Amino acid sequence: APSGIFVRGRGVDAELNGNLTVRGTAASPQVSGGFTMRRGRLEILTRRLDFTNGDITFGGGLIPVLNMSADSTVGSNTVTVTVSGNANDPSFAFSSSPALPQDEIMAQLIFGQSMSKLSPLQIARLADAASQLAGGRSTSLFDSLRSNLGIDDLDISTDAEGRARVSAGKYINDRTYLE
Repeated sequence: APSGIFVRGRGVDAELNGNLTVRGTAASPQVSGGFTMRRGRLEILTRRLDFTNGDITFGGGLIPVLNMSADSTVGSNTVTVTVSGNANDPSFAFSSSPALPQDEIMAQLIFGQSMSKLSPLQIARLADAASQLAGGRSTSLFDSLRSNLGIDDLDISTDAEGRARVSAGKYINDRTYLE
């Protein structure tokens, strides 16, 4: 698969490419190989992080293993979000340099300020983000919009000056991606 392998859910929107080998019987398939990150992003509330690297591998079974990371600089901190584990129940880990407690990392990442300075509404939004990452129901407008428009990729972001940027992409065929 040179492209067009999509992983979506829990804030992850990624496209990968790679190769798989499937052997065995339909009752007991043996899957090997994997996919490498082509492009992707992780959205946590209003914060968007671009994946810096990632892969999905198969070690014999049908459930792939994820290993992806995204970095973001917030003030003087660099925050890394790692998505790892089985695809049916991935785990999200947050780390920072310099090292901060987990709740402080989330507050810095999403709101750019200390947990002690957050309003009750911001704390509630932080809890919603944690719930989504832990497997709660996603109510993403972008997922619905992308699906209703019949496109493969939808991205809305802002540049350094605060101007909005919208892009949409669609695979016309196996070799042509239009954005």
